[in-house]
Amino acid sequence: MEKSIHINRPFGKVGLWACLGLLLFIGAAEAVVHIKPVQAQLLAPGTANMSRSFDIQLDRLNARVEQGERIDCIFIGSSRVLHGVDPNAIRKAYSNITGSDFKCQNFGVLGMGMKGSAETAGLLAKLYHPRLIIIGTGFMDIGVGLPDNAIAESPIVRYNSGDFNFDGWITSSSLAFRDYLAEISYLAIDNAHTQNDFLLYNSTKPDGFLPLNGHKADNLQNWNNLNAHNKIKTVFTRSVKKILALKKENTQILFIEMPLRTSTFKAVPHAGGYRRVFEDGINSVLQNSGSQMWLTQDLNIVPESGWYESNHMNVDGAETFSTWVGEQLGQAVKDGSLILPEGSQTNP
Repeated sequence: MEKSIHINRPFGKVGLWACLGLLLFIGAAEAVVHIKPVQAQLLAPGTANMSRSFDIQLDRLNARVEQGERIDCIFIGSSRVLHGVDPNAIRKAYSNITGSDFKCQNFGVLGMGMKGSAETAGLLAKLYHPRLIIIGTGFMDIGVGLPDNAIAESPIVRYNSGDFNFDGWITSSSLAFRDYLAEISYLAIDNAHTQNDFLLYNSTKPDGFLPLNGHKADNLQNWNNLNAHNKIKTVFTRSVKKILALKKENTQILFIEMPLRTSTFKAVPHAGGYRRVFEDGINSVLQNSGSQMWLTQDLNIVPESGWYESNHMNVDGAETFSTWVGEQLGQAVKDGSLILPEGSQTNP
């Protein structure tokens, strides 16, 4: 009597059809979200790191690179960078000095400190290979910024630093998934005020700059927590060293002090002492590294009229400060005190 052999599919026909349907749906969703008119109607893609400001900046940078732009420089830091660095003004001033084009991207993230800047610099150096990474910093960055740990623990950051995880892989690989993260995060917000905050960063320019208009009164009571910044934190020096290690990736590193409003700096108790601690601490790490720290607080680059409030420049102040940065960069490259590698760039 002959025996017949039956091969049982582990999921059965229904399971196979379901898997096939899911794959087709994912493929169709991925194709649809890459259509420009469709993407224009969606929120900027998310990354599941709980910082909407970070998501917007990554989206803006991605868009420029996908359009074939060569990004020479990425300026990383907190909201002081976000509102105080105008890449277009840097580009114009640099070109006036050198006769060469120099495209920068602002990657300022609300509340980000040196730890978050280090993690962000590592991610951007790997994905975009800029010739120059500028860290905009100051004595307020001695501690840890609010989104720093979220950025460091973000799946996409961990994945691109060599720590494989599924969430990081799919976030890096799928635009549809990143769009889903953004939309579901927005829908989960349960009050209008928070929704407005979520959408605020949508007005960020393609080069990452979010200008502020007008003026706002200072509130010196906001500076009472500076007592916590009277010594260099280990996480700060560790983060600076991590940033300096990126020079092995054929990227030059430069630190620039983001100044405070002069009148505020003079009014804040012990601000000068805290700044000296910061200056000595960062210089001790930079010693013999081949990288520089440009101090700006005492230069009074931005007049009183160029400030939105104590530590954020308005649009006029940002243009003034950024023009100074572009001129200094151009002159440093021209006289050889700042060597920029040729670099290479790949799309993410």
